[in-house]
Amino acid sequence: MKYYRRRYRRRYTYCRNCYMKNRKHKTFTRSDRPFLIIGAVVLICIALYILGATNELIVQILSLGLLVSAIIYAFYKLIASIYRDARSLRKLYSHKAGKDVDTMSGVEFERYIAQVLKSRGCTDVSLTEQYDLGVDIIATKKGVTWGIQTKRYTGLVGLSAVRQAVTALKKYDCDRAMVITNSIDGYSRPAKELAESNNCILIDRKILAGWIRDYDAGKTGALHR
Repeated sequence: MKYYRRRYRRRYTYCRNCYMKNRKHKTFTRSDRPFLIIGAVVLICIALYILGATNELIVQILSLGLLVSAIIYAFYKLIASIYRDARSLRKLYSHKAGKDVDTMSGVEFERYIAQVLKSRGCTDVSLTEQYDLGVDIIATKKGVTWGIQTKRYTGLVGLSAVRQAVTALKKYDCDRAMVITNSIDGYSRPAKELAESNNCILIDRKILAGWIRDYDAGKTGALHR
């Protein structure tokens, strides 16, 4: 008798586990919320009809309920959109990470970037003359000599920054060009296209923030992907 009990218990457990594993739980998404609100209003009207309310009263309540639901949903979408925009803006401004590069002068920014490059495994890091011709920093990593222009900028970094870095490679005997900026606006489309066609690496604010976090934490990493 005990044998059959154990066998039945094992069979019951196995079937229950299979059922729980294959069962799909229904979850409501954001797109279902309007239908849920409408369904709730309809259920309220049905309950009022059962309680003996007049058709005119039910229609008024249904219209008012749908109107209020639409206003609440529109207000919710507006608040959600504002929240997402504010969150994105806060995340964008939080890409300072460590030293506040936005308050540095141009020369201070160059010296700070040179220290960051050293922390990322670059050797022979040196700053060019004060009145450079498109390259602010020269650095070497894995046999490649980089001509780097730094742009401590508040607007959109345009085509000229990339052009200067690319054309100055021969003067400074560099292999590849790189432009580094702290600008929130990033690079213009022509600048990106010119950089891509000349194998120039563009480091924007987001990537620079990661470098600075690694620098503050004593970590190293690659110069580009």
